[in-house]
Amino acid sequence: HALWSAPVVSEDRVFLAGLDHNLYVLDLNTGELLWNEPPNLGGAIADSPVLTNGMILVGTFANELRALDGDRGDVQWSFQAPDWVWGAPAVGDGVAYFGDLSGMLHAVSVDDGNELWSVSLGSSISASPVYHQGRLYIVTEAGLLIAREASTNSELWQQSVQGQLLSDPLLIGDIVLVTSSSGNPLLSAFVAESGASRWTFS
Repeated sequence: HALWSAPVVSEDRVFLAGLDHNLYVLDLNTGELLWNEPPNLGGAIADSPVLTNGMILVGTFANELRALDGDRGDVQWSFQAPDWVWGAPAVGDGVAYFGDLSGMLHAVSVDDGNELWSVSLGSSISASPVYHQGRLYIVTEAGLLIAREASTNSELWQQSVQGQLLSDPLLIGDIVLVTSSSGNPLLSAFVAESGASRWTFS
């Protein structure tokens, strides 16, 4: 089975998430498999795991976000979503934010997996959100870039881009960059504070 996601490195360990449903942990210096029985998470894993607060967060095609113990790999909790969790969660202030292919954006507690809020964005979410200073930036496959206040789940602004948005938005300083898989322009820059268009590239 293929590896679609980038490896994640923490100190001397490498974490690999596979389409074969397994999470592998390797020694960075030797490549030795550290967990003899890699945990099977019940569904393909398309994006990189996220390490936070001593846990490993993984989204799966079994419609779940799972939290594993960072040392042993034991499942600490799992959150059931309506559809595939394709992207990786963004974590801020003890909360994991992620979308699923039904178009729902979720906020769950990192400690116990309890849902704090959710909202439908009207189109599939396959990319990972970005969290920065209390704000979330998320794209949908229908071509929307949306900024939301993380604590209140209130929308701050949204912008429409021609074509599908499948890759993660990128926040650089006060600019959010998004790439379109089709349509024109292929790359768009927006002001993070207001959502105003800064420039485009075709």
